[in-house]
Amino acid sequence: MKPINKFEAIKIPNASSAAFSIDITSNFEKPNIELLGDSLYYSYYTPSSSLEIHPDPEWPSGSNITVTVDNIPREYFVVENIYLYAPVSFLYSSNLLAEPNLLETLKNNGLASNQEVEFIEAVIANAPKLLDLYLEAGKAFLPRFAYSNTPLLKEVQALKLFRLFIKFLYMYGLESLVTYYALDLGPTKDWYINSHIDGLRSEEQIRNRIDGVQLQIKKLVNIMHTRELNIDILKTLPQHIDSSLVQHKMLDIIVTLLIALRLAANGQFKY
Repeated sequence: MKPINKFEAIKIPNASSAAFSIDITSNFEKPNIELLGDSLYYSYYTPSSSLEIHPDPEWPSGSNITVTVDNIPREYFVVENIYLYAPVSFLYSSNLLAEPNLLETLKNNGLASNQEVEFIEAVIANAPKLLDLYLEAGKAFLPRFAYSNTPLLKEVQALKLFRLFIKFLYMYGLESLVTYYALDLGPTKDWYINSHIDGLRSEEQIRNRIDGVQLQIKKLVNIMHTRELNIDILKTLPQHIDSSLVQHKMLDIIVTLLIALRLAANGQFKY
């Protein structure tokens, strides 16, 4: 099996016929392959009796590709993209959705840290209503995975949202909050800066959804004030980003939820 990178063309010299078959499988992107079909991942042409198959725009992460020409199969392997974070897609692709403890399964496969698992489990135990609010608000940023009647996997979606929100803090220069609230539970800063969280909505799509979320967040802030929890850090956000920008609204939601989650995980906030 020959390794290739995700942008590399497959070149087969002296192909006697342009007729060929291609089969693509992946332990990370099976839903997309099943939904879109193999053919949407490549284009091909035949210069000088050779066959060239080009990814369009790239081969799926961690995929196995079998090209059969003149009844001769040729196998290729695309290295996993470590910056792609798609935990639900991985579970589906690997037939692991039925596992009894999905967070442990992700941890055992390098997609969650011990600290992240403990954090999410503590939130689930201490503040189930907050978890539901967090997941509902998170729909403005990430759609829920729903494929072949897959039910909502609360703990996995919570983990995926957590990584997305930490990524946003790094992107907008709020690294100090990650440290102050002990939210550096997973990968390194470099990973967050370079990562792609599968399914992330476009900025326009997020903008069209966050106004409804803000009302729920204001209620949460009022509850935290009533319980005399220190959330004054929210007042400093305009120092980092203009309060008239949509990014400020996004960060207000993200930071509020992350503070609430941290306090819940510590047992300081029951909700």
